[in-house]
Amino acid sequence: MVGICADFRINPKSNEVGINLIQYFTNNKIRMKYGFLSRKGLTIGSGGMEAANKSVSHARLKRSGCWWKQSHANEMLRLRCAKTNGTLERLLGRCWAQRGTALKETPCVK
Repeated sequence: MVGICADFRINPKSNEVGINLIQYFTNNKIRMKYGFLSRKGLTIGSGGMEAANKSVSHARLKRSGCWWKQSHANEMLRLRCAKTNGTLERLLGRCWAQRGTALKETPCVK
């Protein structure tokens, strides 16, 4: 990619853009492992992450008539993320352990 950008010298404005682009790629080369990640079957785009964010957070926080204080919204997101990634019981177990309540005694966990 840096080689392609090095040919980006058509006019002074393009030259400046090309230099900035080369600098960006050079500085971030270590983060750009797209071929490696793709061969491992991992996604390299942000679309999946954006969709997951929307389904986890918006589904609960943006319901009709819902109003949230920031602190409450952050806690709700923490719970929603834990539910989505399968760690909800562990999270709740820690919270209830701090309160002295056993996980099995709580009716909201199946």
